[in-house]
Amino acid sequence: MPLRYQVLEQGVFRQIKTAFTACLIVVACGTSFGWIAPTLVKLRVDNSEIPMSSAEASWMIAIIEVGNLFSPIPAGLIVDKVGRKPLSLATGPLYLVSWLIIL
Repeated sequence: MPLRYQVLEQGVFRQIKTAFTACLIVVACGTSFGWIAPTLVKLRVDNSEIPMSSAEASWMIAIIEVGNLFSPIPAGLIVDKVGRKPLSLATGPLYLVSWLIIL
């Protein structure tokens, strides 16, 4: 196979890998929104470790959206200073730590 086809295949593979990584970030965000549905059922039962009223449950859901309201401002500033790739790579450990806290 000529060298130019090998380079082309490497470029296509790199694009697919990058797109897959970007999609994983979106999946991680989706799981952070979706975990509430089964967790609320466990928290709302009478013998729960952390009993929760309906008002407290609604605040738990709303606080995520409040965070989503304010987080783009510092995230945009950080992206300007650090760059997209380093910030995307930094989100992995942050999500891991947050899920360890949740679990």
